[in-house]
Amino acid sequence: MPTADDFRPWSKAVWHGPILWHDDERGDPPRGGALDPADLLEYAAWVRSNLREWIEALDLDSEESGFPWYPVSKLEHQLVNLRHLGTHIGQLQERLYALGLDPRWRGRGETS
Repeated sequence: MPTADDFRPWSKAVWHGPILWHDDERGDPPRGGALDPADLLEYAAWVRSNLREWIEALDLDSEESGFPWYPVSKLEHQLVNLRHLGTHIGQLQERLYALGLDPRWRGRGETS
């Protein structure tokens, strides 16, 4: 997103922000409301169909992140986003391993 005002949520998005920060002393995520596999695939397709437009709209030379509460450049903001994403990918992998699942990660062009 170039700025916070440019954000448009997915049509099936569920907002848990206020629940996590104000309504639950422990910060536990709410129960229920999870997306089913078909919804997750639909969301992934929506992201993929919009990704090029979103990336092209970024001004990586901007000295502002586009979010008034976050005083960093747009490039630094994107690097922090990538690091944050990597952390959550690692958490997901840990959870899968704990369940005895070893996903076969695929690279570009692999079909099976």
